[in-house]
Amino acid sequence: MPTPTPPAPPPATWASRGVTFDPVRAAQILASAEFRNADANCIYVGCAASGPLATNQSRAFELHNLHTALSSGLTGVNKLVAVVDEGFRVTHQEFAGKTIHQTGTLPVADHGTHVASLIAGVRDGVGMHGVAPGANLHFTALNPSGASTLDITNVTLGTLSAATLGAVAQNNSWGFNVAASTLQAHLAANPSQSVAQGLNSVIANYGTSRWQAYLDALNTFENGGVVVWALSNDETMASGDVMAALPYFDTRLQGA
Repeated sequence: MPTPTPPAPPPATWASRGVTFDPVRAAQILASAEFRNADANCIYVGCAASGPLATNQSRAFELHNLHTALSSGLTGVNKLVAVVDEGFRVTHQEFAGKTIHQTGTLPVADHGTHVASLIAGVRDGVGMHGVAPGANLHFTALNPSGASTLDITNVTLGTLSAATLGAVAQNNSWGFNVAASTLQAHLAANPSQSVAQGLNSVIANYGTSRWQAYLDALNTFENGGVVVWALSNDETMASGDVMAALPYFDTRLQGA
């Protein structure tokens, strides 16, 4: 007689994980200067150098209810977050006391420093703090030389290094400003091509083998972490940035 299948366990909740939220503490965090200093503070719309005056400022932390999450005591302590960007100022005050791993040379650059501070800037009563103020960081530069072109081999090595170290997330606030529909059309017109071949054709000729190694590295990372991509800043683009849409083309990347 077959053994009956046991019922599935109930879905996990914050309470079943031992996490409780403190509304009083959440309100204190929300009102703190360090929390509010992450708000946008633009004079002109889009923080442009000139133009229409900005009237509605972004309050991303509040919109994401970060103060409630932090009120539980969850801070990302003992977790590692990877960031791939143009460069980083590793001596910045928001990284004080953190363990910082790196792959290759790290040029100094504002954008990566800004992004990493929003992710994991330390909560010490000075300046601002990040979403996971207790987390440590792994940095990889898009190009160790500081050039504007992508060094895909360096980013592949950085992705694998972060995965080996147990990073729980990798942030990618960069892309090629190529619509996903462009790759979709190319692959439809060339059905024998792999995704790596398509990327090599429509984005940049880094070599199909290097593109495949990079896709494989992302898949390896997603065995234990989540890969995050920014969408293009081009508001005229009718579909998502091709890098943000990679899981659509390489279905192995849908599992994170």
